[in-house]
Amino acid sequence: MNVRQETIDITPDKSLMPKLANAGYSFVQAISELVDNSIDARPEGRTLLVKIELGRDHIQVLDDGIGMNQREAAACLKLAYSEKQGKLGEFGLGLKTACLSLG
Repeated sequence: MNVRQETIDITPDKSLMPKLANAGYSFVQAISELVDNSIDARPEGRTLLVKIELGRDHIQVLDDGIGMNQREAAACLKLAYSEKQGKLGEFGLGLKTACLSLG
């Protein structure tokens, strides 16, 4: 898997964190939300590779999908932000609640 790394500040407003963290996601539901995003980013006509790493101090969901550009990554933790239409993540809540539930 060829992964390009770039640092982008995606810090959400602090007032949202306690509210979203209490969304009631189980561990499996939170990971499933992140995998749903990978499915949404699957290149048309290609098989998607998703890798989940569980470490002592981290959880990573990696995929070989189309990824996000810098503008999308910077906006991805804004509440209800989504550019998806007719896909699993069209309401813009899954990534935020999943990450905060895990964190």
